[in-house]
Amino acid sequence: MRRGMGNRFVGGGSVACLFLAALAVGCGTGDDDSEPTNTAAPTYSADIAPLLKENCTTCHQAGGIAPIALTDYASVRKNASKIVVKTSERQMPPMPVNNDGSCNTYTNARWLTDGEIALIKAWYDGGALEGEPGTSDDPPPPPPSLADPDAVVDIGTDYLPDTSHDGDDYRCFIVPAPAADRQFVTEYEVIPGDARVVHHVIVYQPSSADAVADAHARDDADAGDGYTCFGSSGVDASPLALWAPGAGSIPMPAGTGVELVPGRELIVQIHYNLENGVYPDRTSVALRFAKEPVISGYYWAAADTEMVLPPGQAHVESSASNAFDQPASFKVHGAIPHMHTLGQTLHVNAATKNGKEQCLVDVDRWDFHWQNAWWYEKPLTLADVTSLDIRCGFDTTSRSETVRWGDSTRDEMCISYFYVTVRDEPDPVISCDDTANPLFGSCFEDMLAGCFEPDVAGTCSVKDGTTLTWSDGSKLIAAGDGAGLYGPDDDTACIGIEAGPAGATLTRGDDTVSYAVASDGTATLSCPDGSTVAATAFQLNEFAACRGLSCPR
Repeated sequence: MRRGMGNRFVGGGSVACLFLAALAVGCGTGDDDSEPTNTAAPTYSADIAPLLKENCTTCHQAGGIAPIALTDYASVRKNASKIVVKTSERQMPPMPVNNDGSCNTYTNARWLTDGEIALIKAWYDGGALEGEPGTSDDPPPPPPSLADPDAVVDIGTDYLPDTSHDGDDYRCFIVPAPAADRQFVTEYEVIPGDARVVHHVIVYQPSSADAVADAHARDDADAGDGYTCFGSSGVDASPLALWAPGAGSIPMPAGTGVELVPGRELIVQIHYNLENGVYPDRTSVALRFAKEPVISGYYWAAADTEMVLPPGQAHVESSASNAFDQPASFKVHGAIPHMHTLGQTLHVNAATKNGKEQCLVDVDRWDFHWQNAWWYEKPLTLADVTSLDIRCGFDTTSRSETVRWGDSTRDEMCISYFYVTVRDEPDPVISCDDTANPLFGSCFEDMLAGCFEPDVAGTCSVKDGTTLTWSDGSKLIAAGDGAGLYGPDDDTACIGIEAGPAGATLTRGDDTVSYAVASDGTATLSCPDGSTVAATAFQLNEFAACRGLSCPR
C-alpha cells in the first residue's frame, strides 16, 4: 500500500443537523406561501418534533450554527414545504455517505429512513397540524461533555473570521503540544468558541518536525492569526479529531487510541460559516489520554493522487489501486472520505487475494461543507487484502482547464482515510529496561556504543523514508550514497549499512553484525564471534525505539 498517504486522519462522530444557512432554499426565513392539503395526518407534537429534536435542533436552536430555530411549531410550520423538499431529495440531513445498508451503516449517520421522510411529507400533506399545543418545543439537552480532560489546547486568539471568502473561511491555527511524553488519545471534545460561526473542525497531527516547520512558515507568510487552509492543513499531517455541531465528546472505538508524538504541536483547522454574521471565536480542544494499554489505531488511506480531470464534463471519473506490498489482514472501524468542491461520488473497495471485494465506503452525493468521520455500526474484519481501490466522480463543467490533485480551491482530491487496527490486543509496553529482550546487551548494542547514541529525549524526523535525523545531530541513512550511522559531529558514517530485502548488515572496522527478518517479523542476529541472537518482532522494534534506530510516531 502507498504508505505516504497512510497512517492519517482520525476523527469522531457527530449528531445530525438538518438545515444549514448556506442552503438558502432549505432554510429560508420567509413565510411558506404554499398551502398543504388538509387531510388526516400526523401531528407536529407527536410525530415531527421528536424527529427534529433527534436530527435537527442541535444546530437549529437559538445561538446555533443554523440561521433559524426549529424548536417550536410556528417556525417549523412556516418552513414546512422546504423541509419536505430537502428531506425528500436527501440534501438534508447533511450526510454525503450512503447509509442504506448496501455498503455499511454508521452509528453517527445523519440519515432519515424512507419511512421518516414519508412521515414528514404526510404531516405536510395532512395540513401540518400542531397536535397538543406547547409540547416538544424545548431544545435537546446538551451533548455529553468530557469531564476532567488530561489536556486542553485552544487556538490562542480571539479570531474574527475573514469575510472575503464568500461566506466560508477555512483557517488553520498551530497550537501547543498537548503532551510532553508518549500518550494515546482515547476521547476528545471540540468546544466551539462561538457556535454561530464554527461549522466544523479538524485537528491535525503533523507527521514530522519538518511538517511543523512548514506550518509555521505558512503562518508567518499569512497576515493575521493562523493561515488560510482550504483543502487540508496544507502540510504533511494526520487528522487526529473531527467535529461537527452537536457532537459533544467523542470516544475512539472501544479499547483503541491514537498515539500522540511527544512535544509536537498540533494544527486546528476551523471552517467558519458566516451566514449568521461575523463573531470572534476562540475554539478549544479537550483530550482524554489512555490510563491503561490500548490497541493502536492508525489512519490508512486510499487515494488517486495522479488524477487528470478534463474540463467541461458533467461527470468524469478517475480511479486508482493502492496495492499492499503483501496481503494484509486488519480491522476497519470507520471511513473519512474527502474531495473538494467538484466532487460528486466516491467509492472504495478492499480487494482480496481470492478475488473477492468488500465495499468500505460509498459516497453518492458529496458535499465539501459536510465532512466527518463515519463510524461503522460493526467493524469490518478483513483478511488477505491486496489493495484498496478508489473511484471518484467529478463535475468539471465550471472549469476551462485540466484539474489535478492539490490543496488549493482550484485543485481537487480523491481520497478516503480509514481508521484501522492491526491487532486485537494492546501493543506490549515498550521498556528500555526490558531484561527479557536479548538485543539489549548484545553485539548489536556493543557496535552502536560510542558511535550512534542519539539523545532519544529530543525530537526526530524522517525524510524520504530513508534518512532519520535526531535533534542532537545524530543521523541514520538507510540506503543510497552515504548509507550508515552518524554521530552528532560525524561527516562520514562511523557504521556502514548495507540493506538487503529482509534485513541489513552493519560494518564497523573489521566487525560486522547482520540481521535477517522473517515473514512473521522475528529476527535473527549474527554477531562477529559467530554467535546468533533470536528476537521477536516486538523486541526488535523495542530495541530500535530505545536506541534511536526508529523515529517514534
